[in-house]
Amino acid sequence: MEKFLFSPGLGRLAFYSLLILAYGYIGVATSYADINLPEKNLLGSETSQWLLRISLASAILHFYYDGFIWRIREGGIRRGLGLEGKATAETPPPKFVLHGWKWAFFLIPVGYMGIAQYRGWGSDFKSQALNLSEAIPGSWLAHFLAGTYYQGQGILDQAALHFRQSIACDPDFAIGHLFLGDALYRQGNLPEAAEHYLRSVQLDSASLEPRKNLAFLYLKMERFPEAAGQFRAALTMDSENPDLTFGLATAFLRMNSLPEVETYASKTLRLSPNHSGALNYLGMIRDVRGDLAGAVDYYRKALAADSSNASARQNLLDASAKTKKKGPAIK
Repeated sequence: MEKFLFSPGLGRLAFYSLLILAYGYIGVATSYADINLPEKNLLGSETSQWLLRISLASAILHFYYDGFIWRIREGGIRRGLGLEGKATAETPPPKFVLHGWKWAFFLIPVGYMGIAQYRGWGSDFKSQALNLSEAIPGSWLAHFLAGTYYQGQGILDQAALHFRQSIACDPDFAIGHLFLGDALYRQGNLPEAAEHYLRSVQLDSASLEPRKNLAFLYLKMERFPEAAGQFRAALTMDSENPDLTFGLATAFLRMNSLPEVETYASKTLRLSPNHSGALNYLGMIRDVRGDLAGAVDYYRKALAADSSNASARQNLLDASAKTKKKGPAIK
């Protein structure tokens, strides 16, 4: 087989090139369908052991043939393969000439690409992304890149359109659902944004970002039990995140579950000692319990941490008025 492939002849060269293209097409084709498909095949629940064996054998053969190709220039190797040509009286060119023109195939393209990047001769990201989405309309990646461009420019309708096309090409693309949810949220389409955040969570349950976004969205939509569930799940991934602990405290506050509010507001304060929202919540709990002095102290600390906290300012006014009247401390 080696003798056939490495003997002179354009047909053999074409056949060898075809083999290289066919081998490379495997990775391109699988990534076109799903960028994580090779890893899923090798590491997923349905592990393809035969594919793993082929990959290992291919890697080993690569090193063998690579060394073989370099050694084929040696006379003894060529004679062993029957590739030694007739002797010639011509003087071979100096070695530096032979090596020079071979290195030129590497150095010239690399030099050109370096200069082109430095000079900015290439197309900008907008042209690349949009042209690619038009040239390959069935590519989830091309539409995703176009969507990220439009989202960065604040053109949300076009961003959402391309993200929709991306997940239409690959319905299991978790990041595509996440980005579509972000675009829809910014457009004010909260119910559909929640659907895509939830789908992203279902497809990639180990990812924090879609779960966190879904939790805060549920909070905004006043779906407090569902928000609490997502905050709890997110905290299993990032237990020291004050935004998540405060979000969970807020969900419990809206459900009028004060012990849990106190627990998570206190944890927020441990993680972020000057958290104005947590200070305000702890003041509200003391207010409800009739500890007006403690409530006023927390409200003042909340305003010292953030003078724009309107809730803490109003709560402080109300508590101060109740203190003057000596009336019942009901919030």
